Amino acid sequence: MGVVYRGIDLTLKRPVAIKAMLGNTADATHLARFMHEARALASVEHVGLVPVYAVGQESGVYYMVMKFIEGRPLSEIIESEGRIDEGRVCDMLAQVCAALSALHGQDLVHRDLKPANLMVGIDGQVTVMDLGIVKSIGDDAEGVVAATMGTPRYMPPEMFSNAEVDGRADLYSLSIIAYYALSGEVPFDGPTPMGILYKQAHEPVPTLRDAAPWVSANMAALVEQGLAKTPAERPENALMYASKVRAVGAKSGVGPRIAAIGLILLGGAAAAYITLSPPPPPPPVVDAALPIVDAAPIQDAAVVDAAPIKDAAPIIKTTVRIVSTPSGATVYERGRRIGRTPLTVRRPKSASTLGFTVKWAEHGDEKISATLDRDSTIQVKLKPMFEVLDD
Repeated sequence: MGVVYRGIDLTLKRPVAIKAMLGNTADATHLARFMHEARALASVEHVGLVPVYAVGQESGVYYMVMKFIEGRPLSEIIESEGRIDEGRVCDMLAQVCAALSALHGQDLVHRDLKPANLMVGIDGQVTVMDLGIVKSIGDDAEGVVAATMGTPRYMPPEMFSNAEVDGRADLYSLSIIAYYALSGEVPFDGPTPMGILYKQAHEPVPTLRDAAPWVSANMAALVEQGLAKTPAERPENALMYASKVRAVGAKSGVGPRIAAIGLILLGGAAAAYITLSPPPPPPPVVDAALPIVDAAPIQDAAVVDAAPIKDAAPIIKTTVRIVSTPSGATVYERGRRIGRTPLTVRRPKSASTLGFTVKWAEHGDEKISATLDRDSTIQVKLKPMFEVLDD
């Protein structure tokens, strides 16, 4: 809806950022959103939020003067450097939680958290940007909410339903950011916005350690809790989320860069950050309980009471291959995502039966089963949920 310039404050001789509305977007709706952002930023003071210095109009152009933040968007960092180590992600999450706590303390919800809206300074300071669709809890934000939605890949289910939206919506978006930063991929994606929103609302969260086995179990559990479909199942607020981040760092031994964080002090005191250099990333963690999917067979051996390995009976495995139309559907086993079709699953041979659920956006789910006493291939044809009718 506008353009941002780098400018100079001629009085104080400091760089500033000037957001100006484009002439062709200066209608009543966009002007309301622009002024709403200015008021929201001016109502909250926090080191993790951008201070507003002035708002005005010049020759019909509305503008907002803000502090100039030196740094790069998190989206650019991930695109150029790849995934981020767990300690650094913990540091970023805690900083963003501190800013969100200040925002939520004024009954404001950001509603559009995404990597592009997190500016990482050269000193590691993270600043939350773009409060253009911030919403007052219980308020319609003067019509701004109805005019703008958000970014589908980072939107919580309640934002496109009739459910109440509060600060836990931002924690959902923050958890997707964490998932993306740790693994290099978002948990819900697709070719169309509607397809992505359908997945956000209905599909279970893909297990983070399937996408990023190097992530600690504690970290994966926290991110997946933040991605709960129901807000009541997520951390209660940003302060609690930050507390869990610190606990994860202590339990996993990854040593997050945060030595101490003062989140919010009553009376408007500033938050303090003390950082340490991150340690090298931990070696990949292999969970023996995870199924082996699309992997080369592993030679198994059992050692019982130090008996020679040659006495151990070999484990014979059965191969189940799942093929779907359309290809690329997600396969779940007992509610847990195990991969996409075409998919090969290997299990110890037995007389038992294994059940799977195959899902694809905008198609009906299909439940299938395979007997583990022999190798098999299962063909699944998913039925579209919508039918195109000719006039």
